[in-house]
Amino acid sequence: MGLRQCLIVCCIAVLACAAAEERPVAALSSLPGIPVLGPLKGTPAVSVTWYGVSTLLFDDGETKVLTDGFFSRPFFAGLDSIAEPDTAQIARMVETADLHDLAMITAVHSHFDHAMDLGVVALATGAAVFGSESTANVSRGAGVAESKIV
Repeated sequence: MGLRQCLIVCCIAVLACAAAEERPVAALSSLPGIPVLGPLKGTPAVSVTWYGVSTLLFDDGETKVLTDGFFSRPFFAGLDSIAEPDTAQIARMVETADLHDLAMITAVHSHFDHAMDLGVVALATGAAVFGSESTANVSRGAGVAESKIV
């Protein structure tokens, strides 16, 4: 991983901690993203777009990095409910957010509401997955190739 990607990951870690609001799935599928930070004067042109919870897209026009990529918003009917990625919703968000050329995705931490969708997003976009061993295991469970897990 190059210095550029390491710096982006550091920015992600700091900024992702501030995002906490959740939105219903219907609102997300039509949400183009909320710009959080545009290019600052005298700095490289990096924009940050918020897609709910702690999903942030960092884009410098050359490289795109995503935190969490949690788009599913599962409904729990009871304690025995099983949460699974909503592949249709993830596909809609890959289109809506134009994530086809995503370079990397990372989870802030590996709770379901941060890491559950990241393997499916990585498969849909070809992105590398950067994170802890538990994040790597979530990715492996989704079928992400070992060569794509950092």
